Order: sequence, then C-alpha cells, then structure tokens
Amino acid sequence: MCGHAVPGAGRELCDVKRPARSVANHCKRSGSGRHRGASISGARTGLGHPAGITLDGASDLHVSNKANNSVTVYTRGVRGNVAPRRTISGAGTGLNNPRDVVLDSGGNLYVSNRNSITVYAPRARGNAPPRRTISGTRAGLNDPEGMAFDRAGNLHVANILGNSVTVYAPGATGDAPLRTISGGRTGLNSPGAWSWIPPATST
Repeated sequence: MCGHAVPGAGRELCDVKRPARSVANHCKRSGSGRHRGASISGARTGLGHPAGITLDGASDLHVSNKANNSVTVYTRGVRGNVAPRRTISGAGTGLNNPRDVVLDSGGNLYVSNRNSITVYAPRARGNAPPRRTISGTRAGLNDPEGMAFDRAGNLHVANILGNSVTVYAPGATGDAPLRTISGGRTGLNSPGAWSWIPPATST
C-alpha cells in the first residue's frame, strides 16, 4: 500500500484500502482535528486492487490499479460508485502491475511497474504511450514500488527485491541511476515506500 500526504493549507491525507481491492479512501482534516472521509467503491469506478494514490494541484485524485493495469483519475471529494473522469489503460501504455504514482513539478505522472518506471504527460488518458521509460539492465530497478522526488527534482525509487533505493536525474530515460543506496549496512529489507523530508531551515 502506498499513501501520500499532501502538505499545505488543505492538510489532506490520501490512502488506499486493501484487501478490499476496489476501495480508495481520501480524507481531510477539519479545523476541529477530526477527519472527514470519502470512499470510492463499485463497478463503475474502474478500480482493481488499487495500490498507489496521489493528488495533483488541479484537485484530481490519481489511483494505480494492479489488477487491471490502469491509472484512474477522480475529482477530489467524490464518493461512491462514480466513474473516473479519465483512465490511462491499454497495451500501448506500458503499464504492468502498476504500484505507486507520483507527480513531478510539471504535472508529469510517474508510475512504478513490475520492472520499469513509466512517465505520462499531464492529463494523459486512454491508451497513451509514456513520454519516457526508465528500464533496462543499467537502470537498477528490481521490483520497484514507492517513489518520491527530492528538492532538486531527482526521483528516488524503493526496490523491494533489490533491497535498494535508486536515484534518477530529472528527465531520466532508460539511464543508469545517479546513485544507489544498498548493502548490508543500510538496513534496507524489502523497502516498499520512500519519502523525502527536506532538511530543516534555521529561522
């Protein structure tokens, strides 16, 4: 399960619910400290074993679905048995057991697949081919899942079977990583999630 907190005034937290396979939850902390929740579930949603979730700046909720090799996109705040506003799906997409989803500062959508990272243009839909793909023997990917961007725009990827984190430059495509965190001293053991915490700044 991959969840992403979205900082800022909204203080929103997104999560997916498993093993329910077809449910995505998103909630917003109210001013009182309580949480208000919304649930997306049902045959019209297009959900199939959802694994990753993220929000963009246009109030859209992106969900990766492992069971049907798709990414479904919903308007923030919707609930119930609602159809997605758009779907990325089809043989040309390169989606293969998609796990996590993240967005870069330009709105490009990154999806971690069984052994690749596929990148889609903002508002991509249908059988859209990726703009670029990180894959191949030099890429260092080994069952990638969790992803996060650092302040410089580098992509950090947690590799479950590789017991490693690989780091790629902005715009990387099929390239060897900038660096790799791995080895017995790291303590990494089937890492499935990764988060970038900016360094503290003095006031």
